[in-house]
Amino acid sequence: MKTIMHNKIMLLVFLFMLCVLQGGCGIISIFSTPTRYEKKVPAEYKMSDLKGQKILVLVKQPYWLDAEVNLRVSLTESLHEQLIKNVDVSPDRLIGYDQLSRYRARKPDFSLLKAADVGKDLGADAVLFLSIAEVRLDRMPDSNVYSGYLSAQASLIHTASGTHLWPEQSREKSIKVGFEIEEKGLKAALSRLSRATAHCTVRYLYDCKVAYFKINDDRSDPAWDYWE
Repeated sequence: MKTIMHNKIMLLVFLFMLCVLQGGCGIISIFSTPTRYEKKVPAEYKMSDLKGQKILVLVKQPYWLDAEVNLRVSLTESLHEQLIKNVDVSPDRLIGYDQLSRYRARKPDFSLLKAADVGKDLGADAVLFLSIAEVRLDRMPDSNVYSGYLSAQASLIHTASGTHLWPEQSREKSIKVGFEIEEKGLKAALSRLSRATAHCTVRYLYDCKVAYFKINDDRSDPAWDYWE
């Protein structure tokens, strides 16, 4: 037993000396390699650079879209939560949904207005704009179980100039989320779609940890591989 222990100690000493002679090697590098909880996916645009500026979250829900009435509210609230939690945007910098709702009620041509103009009228310096393209919330027969899917286009717009701060390569970022089963009913399904959409939008606006970048309800480009 003592012989085996002695041999193990000698082996460790040998490996340590070898590592030192080679100027630091794999044994040390193994312990210094960042984990998925330490590595980050770099932001496509650092929204934290908009220090002190007012931000409007504007969700466009076309009238022809067969969607829940509360979807726009739910999405706005979820986006607010993500901005506060992950981008460190203080609540007082966010234009409240009630203020936006009152503005919308006064504007019969609201659907024709540009996002930058709405933001400018409400005193925002930038608009996080989400335009819903498709949404489905399907109830399974004789149950309270739902499946869901939402597709949208997202962008961050500078109100004064009307230019797009994000994304850089195109005018819009495609956001797609969905799930096959939600057993807690319609309200839970609506909330789940909203939270997933908000995460899959805001994750591009800060250095998101690799472990949290990809979520189960993400239905975007399957070719992504940098969260591995």
